[in-house]
Amino acid sequence: MKSNSIVFLLLVGTTAAILAAPPAGSEKKEPAKRTGKVYAQVFQKENFKGPVARVPVPAEIVGSAKLKELYIANDSIMSLKIPEGVVVTLYDADNFGGQSESFTGNVATVGKMKGMTSSMKTAFVEKIR
Repeated sequence: MKSNSIVFLLLVGTTAAILAAPPAGSEKKEPAKRTGKVYAQVFQKENFKGPVARVPVPAEIVGSAKLKELYIANDSIMSLKIPEGVVVTLYDADNFGGQSESFTGNVATVGKMKGMTSSMKTAFVEKIR
């Protein structure tokens, strides 16, 4: 009888502890901390599809070797997601040479620069007063 009482007390104690615990996932979570950094997103397919890479703002990526460091293959940029207040300029040659085009906002296709980018710049747009 004594062992039955101990088992009963253990079961009651365990059940009480389970009932007293908050439901899983209901713990108060801290909001995600923002780093204050801004990034443009670069996609390897049109319409924001395919592999995506983040490019910090501001940045000057002088050539295909620097693009590769950001996991962007040379001549692979097809679409862009650009935060408000940011401009992205794509160049078809290293060291900001050759044809270029600047973009703001979400760009489903980079048009004539599609599959041609070898260097790029990201910058904050200066407000005109």
